[in-house]
Amino acid sequence: MIKNYLTVAIRNLMRHKLYTSINVLGLAIGLACGILILLYIQQEFAVNRSHTLGDRIYKVIREERGSTQTTYFGGTSGALGPALKETFPEVETTMRIWRWGVSAQYGERQGRYLLALIDDNFLNVFDFPLIKGDLETAFRTPYSVVITDDMAQHLFGDMNPMGQTFSIDSRSFPGEYTVTGIVKAPHLSSDLYFEILTTTVPPVEETQEVWTLWRPLQSWRPVNTYVLLKAGQTAETLQAKMQSLIKQYMGDEVAEKNAYHLQPLHRVYLYRESDFNPTANSPIEKIYMLAAIGLILVVIACVNFTNLATARAVTRKREVGVRKVVGAHRPQLMVQFLSESLLLTCAALLIALALVELCLPLFNQFVRGDLHLNAATVIAGAPAVLALTLLVGLLAGWYPAFFLSSFRPVTALKSSASSSPGSTGLKKGLVVFQFGMSILLVICTLIVYQQLRFIETKDMGFARDHIVMLRIFLRDFQKEPNPQMRLSARHQMVKQVFLEHPNILSASALRYDITGYGGRPRLIWPDGDRTKERTLRINEVDDSFFDTFNIPVLRGRAFSADVASDTSQAIILNETAVRLLGWEDDPIGKQIESPGFPNKTLTVVGVVKDYHSLTLREEIAPMGFVARWRLFYSLALRIRSENTAQTLSFLETQWKRFVPDAPFEHMFLDERIDGIYINEQLTGKMLGIFSLLAIFVACLGLFGLAAFMVQSRTKEIGVRKVLGASTPHLVMLLSREFIFLVLLANLIAWPIAYYLMRDWLSGFAYQTDLNVLPFVASAIMALIIAFGTVSMQAIRAARSNPIDALRYE
Repeated sequence: MIKNYLTVAIRNLMRHKLYTSINVLGLAIGLACGILILLYIQQEFAVNRSHTLGDRIYKVIREERGSTQTTYFGGTSGALGPALKETFPEVETTMRIWRWGVSAQYGERQGRYLLALIDDNFLNVFDFPLIKGDLETAFRTPYSVVITDDMAQHLFGDMNPMGQTFSIDSRSFPGEYTVTGIVKAPHLSSDLYFEILTTTVPPVEETQEVWTLWRPLQSWRPVNTYVLLKAGQTAETLQAKMQSLIKQYMGDEVAEKNAYHLQPLHRVYLYRESDFNPTANSPIEKIYMLAAIGLILVVIACVNFTNLATARAVTRKREVGVRKVVGAHRPQLMVQFLSESLLLTCAALLIALALVELCLPLFNQFVRGDLHLNAATVIAGAPAVLALTLLVGLLAGWYPAFFLSSFRPVTALKSSASSSPGSTGLKKGLVVFQFGMSILLVICTLIVYQQLRFIETKDMGFARDHIVMLRIFLRDFQKEPNPQMRLSARHQMVKQVFLEHPNILSASALRYDITGYGGRPRLIWPDGDRTKERTLRINEVDDSFFDTFNIPVLRGRAFSADVASDTSQAIILNETAVRLLGWEDDPIGKQIESPGFPNKTLTVVGVVKDYHSLTLREEIAPMGFVARWRLFYSLALRIRSENTAQTLSFLETQWKRFVPDAPFEHMFLDERIDGIYINEQLTGKMLGIFSLLAIFVACLGLFGLAAFMVQSRTKEIGVRKVLGASTPHLVMLLSREFIFLVLLANLIAWPIAYYLMRDWLSGFAYQTDLNVLPFVASAIMALIIAFGTVSMQAIRAARSNPIDALRYE
């Protein structure tokens, strides 16, 4: 019986090659997109979810409250972990991790890697199984390290790294380290990502303090603390008790402004700090977007199948009638038609897998992923893909199966083959749905690109073109513990060396990037009045910062290398900070105190124009600028637009002069700004690609429907041509119904798109206008595409010989 079903299905599909090709191609594209997106979602959800004890592991998030701003940090005092374990019976154990970039060298090979200082129970709690080595002895001796397989290949090549010793040049973790184990590299985006693991705390005073002490006043707390709860214990109970530790170890004043939260491990990556900061842009938003797009494409492909099969029923009514007359029952007919549907879907699945393999490299570039369609992936994802295929086959074929099997034998055999089998409203509704979803994606794509264009062209308040950023001071900072010996102590000399090249127009030393983060939030007391506490973002900059970035000084003056007190007792504010402090009339000479600058009073010496130090998702922040050279990280260089390659070659030469052990690194500021909006760029690219695919699949269905429509109206076309109808008249006659359906699809898609994109744009404090242009453009494009698709069939029918048309059937 099954063999008969398959034989009949194959014969029927091969007899109607156009119908089969359209359906298989449409389903293949929909399934390929669905599989790609499933692979990506599977990779994203796998981050931090492979750990056996993961449902009991929580990350400690620190909340710092100011009078006008609340900030959340993942870093804590190093002493928190041991205190939690000793104090609260709900805690089974705690794990700390401090990640730090280091330069490692083995023979002639060298590179920069991410070292993680961990507690010795880290690999017992987190599932990072050793590829080589023994967990019991991996950290038994001082300066033992476990490295990732990627680092092993990069630093040691084909050599077996086990037992090999390499050197690390770092002010926090210097020494000679011996490889005692190898693990598979974690996900690059995970908070637990590392390339080197060690439990050795070097005899460096700063490292010892960060790892073991409470740091109530220091804003730099790089240790991440994780808690493993005992079975049956709740995070809410522990979180309420944890606040007592702040008061006990850091005092009442700190306790009033700080609190601890526990974030489940499985939410740390996907939701990041957005659990506590609604403006944060978390990966889960991108996942939702891709999942919605994938679902839309699969549904459009299913709609194609249903619509074409229903339309094609006009040619199969007599087949159903004959089958019923010779004894076929309705369930048998339903199985027959569902067999055809599943057979088509399986064929589409094979083509979809080939398309996935072909498109994976490009897709990985878009999503910045590392997806592979290997045997392990296929086996792991086989149940989901097979379930998706079965679901698509059943969903796409259920209506045709029920519809075709419902014909009465007498009616089916008596009726004309050219008559409509009914359910015209369903076919029209499905066409409207297909194009409505496609138009929705197009509108969203256009609005996203409008916002990206707005970001690219908006005046940020500072110069962004032709500026090269070098983290030259940071590379030295990471190695040199003595501030007086750091390269930043000689930043004026370093700037002059770089300015010797005629293509370098200006140079400035600074700590934080000018935008995207802008500066560290710090509590301040205007005029030393602690009852008027405020929060400013503070950035450390030098005397040429405002000139290099073309930021106007509105009042007072910029920092001066000739005024010694500027490096310790001066501060410059932006306009927003002046308004926040209520000093609009006369800010110059006002004084500020801060726990971040103990035993110092800062005097306002200037006011600069506002600029966007954060992303455009957020309002301009109140900013303060100080000239503490010991904390400089980067060197910003404004260069000429000509001979860029020659200029970069000079920069590399000077870099090697000052930090010879660190590989040359540079970034253009405009590229850095583009990187801040990588999720928005990804959204635009993915929407653009998938909206084109959605329109293509919808047009395949429209092409098939038009072909059947022309076939069903062959005699009418012949009669009209005999009576003198012209080709343009016939084309409009056959096309106007579909054009009306596309117009209706626009009217349905527009309000949905408006609501969705208004909500998306609301995430930006500064946004493009939500105007009518994307809506009109999408409507015109959809009409042109639909008219062109239908016209291909209409023109062919209109140009045919009317004698052949009148002889039809």
